Amino acid sequence: LLTDEQPASFRRAMSTASQAVQVTVSSAGSGCGAVRAPWETLAARTSNLSFCLMESSPVGKTSPSASSSPYTGLRVGSTDASSAGRVSRLQEILHRWNPRLDVGPSGSYTTRTARAMTLYKAIYGSGSDGREVDARTAGYLSQMENGSFWSHPPKKSAAGKVLYEASRMLGTPYAMGGNGVSSTDCGMLTRCAMVRAHVTDASFSRMADHQYYDAKQGLKGLALRHGAPQSGDLVFFDATTAQSSEAYGGVTHVGLYVGDGLMLAASSGQGSVVLQSLDGMRPYVKAYGCVASSTAASAP
Repeated sequence: LLTDEQPASFRRAMSTASQAVQVTVSSAGSGCGAVRAPWETLAARTSNLSFCLMESSPVGKTSPSASSSPYTGLRVGSTDASSAGRVSRLQEILHRWNPRLDVGPSGSYTTRTARAMTLYKAIYGSGSDGREVDARTAGYLSQMENGSFWSHPPKKSAAGKVLYEASRMLGTPYAMGGNGVSSTDCGMLTRCAMVRAHVTDASFSRMADHQYYDAKQGLKGLALRHGAPQSGDLVFFDATTAQSSEAYGGVTHVGLYVGDGLMLAASSGQGSVVLQSLDGMRPYVKAYGCVASSTAASAP
């Protein structure tokens, strides 16, 4: 759990890396299973889970037609020549997809737009570098714009499901011991995302160090990642706190890796769930955790 007792250098890194988001938080229901999905239909939920979190392509054979998509090739630095240009339309699509992302129709493909696109691509299995729009992603964006996407959205990999569930919690207020609906802490965010994505069961702990223990011991379907992190991986931190001596492995914080150096995490310093850079925080990374394919539960 990220607390004000962690080193000032770590808190500054968290604060500097965090990205502001606009948020509409649902207070309906309680516990990890009660958050609504306002921007995606139930058709997006699939019973065909086939994964390890290493997978970067979506499950299934959805092949969007991108040959005529106006969004192919847009990249950081692209700007509109008119008020209703391609970049503004893309930003409006991203805003409708997830209003919790602070992406408005500015007409300029900025770093902020690229970070939102990184999350979008990681969720829908078309890579994890949002600095440029590839053909597959452009096809999905065009389908969202014309409405056909919502009838048959692409099936997500397990990594995409985990990140999608976590992205629904962007902007949720931070509170140590939060319930995962009206508020959350770092371990509750990762627990909710993984339980809702059906990659682990409801007994999965909300404690960051317990999650690390499970990954290290090969429990709850988790394992430690040996090598570079992949989209959807747990990121464990061992920044020193007053509680470090009581935490397994010294782990005091956890988040979810998105890609291109970005992470979703509940930040006490920012006061909410944010999409942030790992720059400045890497010295505190203890390990990465992934999910084993043999333990996948079936989604409804």
